[in-house]
Amino acid sequence: WPRACQQLHLFATYWCLLPLTCAAEMWGPSIVRPVALALVLLVSDVFGSRMNDIVGQPLSSFGAICEKASIWSELTQDSTPEGIAKINWKSIKSEAESQMQNYQMAITNAQKEMKLLEDLIAGAKEQEKTVPATEVEIDGLIEKATEPFKNKAIETECGSKASDRAVRKLIRGAYDASVEKMKGDAAEFFNGAPKSLDAKTFMARCAALLGDGMYCNHLCGELKGAAASHATAGAVTRSSELIDKLNALQAELAANLKKRSVCEDALGELAGLERVVATGKESIDERFAAVRRAQQALDDAQDGLDDVSDELEMQETELMEVEKELEANTAEEVNAKQSLQEKKLKEEELKGQMKTTIAAVGVLDKKLGEASEADKSVQELILAV
Repeated sequence: WPRACQQLHLFATYWCLLPLTCAAEMWGPSIVRPVALALVLLVSDVFGSRMNDIVGQPLSSFGAICEKASIWSELTQDSTPEGIAKINWKSIKSEAESQMQNYQMAITNAQKEMKLLEDLIAGAKEQEKTVPATEVEIDGLIEKATEPFKNKAIETECGSKASDRAVRKLIRGAYDASVEKMKGDAAEFFNGAPKSLDAKTFMARCAALLGDGMYCNHLCGELKGAAASHATAGAVTRSSELIDKLNALQAELAANLKKRSVCEDALGELAGLERVVATGKESIDERFAAVRRAQQALDDAQDGLDDVSDELEMQETELMEVEKELEANTAEEVNAKQSLQEKKLKEEELKGQMKTTIAAVGVLDKKLGEASEADKSVQELILAV
């Protein structure tokens, strides 16, 4: 998730290609295939190696975002344009917010428990503040531990010079018994009061009480070891256990804080991605609406063209009928012209005959005139006669 700009750039490119895919679905599979391939590559790139978790490994290798496999599945189950446009962002936000609440609850509980542990550790350390055992207290431990010698420790140099048989019998086993008794006495003493034991002081006081003979010197060393094994042991063990618990809680708190931070970054990137997808979807819806309007206009134009084509077909049918009628009329016209020609010829013939008749009539008329004149002359003659 740290490379937000690169991811958003890829998705911006994706949403630029998505309108082409929607249009390509209308134009044919030859365009759909290469565009879909480009989208798949983009989605794989965005949800692949560019998203790193706290150790730098790809989130895809874990198959989870905010430790939720369901979020990863919702984002990657369908890499088609339709699938990405239908991502259930509400479900993703709900699951991520629930996980953030879990992180916060774990952080709050760890902080409360850490505060309690810090108080307990402070109290334990206060109890563990030790002071060196005093010489008087050391003397008391040594004297009490050497009681098995029956006050014969100095006299017998801790059992090395018991010449009297009765004394030897009296202190038999006193050496080992003194060491064992020191263990019990020291445990009781140091558990009752957190005190430290200075080795040099112990050895000096032991030598002063028992002497510096070989047996006594060796016995003092064993008594010192037995006493030192119990000095402040109880308190130290208690505080160290509390500190171990505190360290574990601090590690758990740091891990949950880191997980919360990574999840917050992821939610921020998802919010940006959602905005890109929403913006792209709006753009797609607008462009698809324009495509649908253009398609409707094209359909209307096609319907109009079909209507014109139907009308033209009807006109062509009527024209063919007219042509048939015209052909029939043409034949009749030829016959009529031929008949007319014949009639014209007859008319010309009649005109010729008419001219001849007129000429004959003229001659007759002239003759008639002449006859009339003759008749007049006859009448005049008759009258004259």
